[in-house]
Amino acid sequence: MFEYEIKRFNRRCSKTDHEFKPGDVYYSALIEADDHFVRMNFAASAWDGPPAGAIGWWRCQVAALSPNRAYWAPVQVLLDYFGKLAECPEKHELYYLMALVLLRKKILQLVESKYNADGFAEMVLHATRVKRDFTVRVCDPPRERLEQLQNELCEQLFTDQPIEAMDAESAEQVESN
Repeated sequence: MFEYEIKRFNRRCSKTDHEFKPGDVYYSALIEADDHFVRMNFAASAWDGPPAGAIGWWRCQVAALSPNRAYWAPVQVLLDYFGKLAECPEKHELYYLMALVLLRKKILQLVESKYNADGFAEMVLHATRVKRDFTVRVCDPPRERLEQLQNELCEQLFTDQPIEAMDAESAEQVESN
């Protein structure tokens, strides 16, 4: 299994370019754009709700910098992102890497390992939370590509200190305050 180097997200608002400081509340959204995924961060004052095409979004607060600690996006966002990757055959390396992460975090469970009709090794994984099975082709990304894949995951799915995943009900409560 790969070791992952965790890098922090860009500490700037995607809309205003405001630099986030410890204590600032901001919103992160994961968006599907053409053939890739983009994470956008918004200062609370610039948040107008999730952008069109958002896979998931969450509310966060910038903690004091700690070089040894980073947090994942909420589990539902991770699963939604993983589900989107399942639909993108050209992202099979990122899909495999994300599967390893979710296995490690015990969000997915290994059901079986097998070989498909073409002779490729596959893992059948189950996500109890969404009651869905995923089939992931095992691959070994080249070392030079691995860093790029890790950076992509980190840019999109890590934060300093998530507060909560946002759904329609909790979004209404935040917006009404």
